[in-house]
Amino acid sequence: MEAQRTQIEELEDEVQITEDAKSRLEVNMQALKAQIERDLQNKEEQGEEGKRALQRQVRYIFCFVMSRLIRVTATFLSTLTT
Repeated sequence: MEAQRTQIEELEDEVQITEDAKSRLEVNMQALKAQIERDLQNKEEQGEEGKRALQRQVRYIFCFVMSRLIRVTATFLSTLTT
């Protein structure tokens, strides 16, 4: 009977150790999940910043090309009238 009690106590200890390990793993898993979500949000924000930068470059290039086209056209038209 004493051997059975000892065995039950040992099994209860093992169950407690397993439950503790499970709790630690759940906490670690939640922390990793939160970190992954933060990293994903940062990547999305970086992508949006890159997109905005490219849009600014396109607008700048468009304005530059249009101003050159206007100058060339003006120069050409002025040669026709002289």
